[in-house]
Amino acid sequence: MKKILVCNGKGGTGKSTTSILLAGATAESGQVVSIKDIDPQQTSHKWIEKALSDVTHFSQDATPKVIIVDSPPDIKFDQLHEEMLSADLIILVMEPSWINFETAADAAAVIDTLGVSWKTRILFNKVQVGTKMAKNLGEMEDRIGITALKNHLGQRQGYNHFYVYGWSYLSQKESDDVMKLAMEVMFLEPAMNEDIDENTMEVVNG
Repeated sequence: MKKILVCNGKGGTGKSTTSILLAGATAESGQVVSIKDIDPQQTSHKWIEKALSDVTHFSQDATPKVIIVDSPPDIKFDQLHEEMLSADLIILVMEPSWINFETAADAAAVIDTLGVSWKTRILFNKVQVGTKMAKNLGEMEDRIGITALKNHLGQRQGYNHFYVYGWSYLSQKESDDVMKLAMEVMFLEPAMNEDIDENTMEVVNG
């Protein structure tokens, strides 16, 4: 079983959209997937009730191959720290803008304090190809100090409609991009660097 945590320190970056897109693509590929929604808004939880999908709510009795954890916009949330420590992969969702960079950098600092940077990857979301910000992704990645996923999500209207209409509503390009991202995430196996002290891996109080 693989546990994937999706996070950021602010709302509106696309955490819930990313969570349900990854869940939908994973289910579409034939894997058993559940969502654990610890965000008080319960956006992902509500989506499961509406979507024509095989995605289920997480329960202690469930035996999914993949669990995707949708988190609140509060990087100092103690339960979020616990989920980070137990996750196999942490996805830090980030819009490519210098305004959002500061929040992502703050989240990266907490992730570093917890000692889990080694299993964290940046996902650039709402990327507009050809813009100056899209060309600055490498610089943002370097400044934050966390490796970015090879695939990113563009600024596409279909991703918002997916919440209501499901996988079949996506265009071929949209579904291909999401599936590529999901497959990268599914097969990514981060390895702990030898220089990381496991004694630092503890919950940080907000």
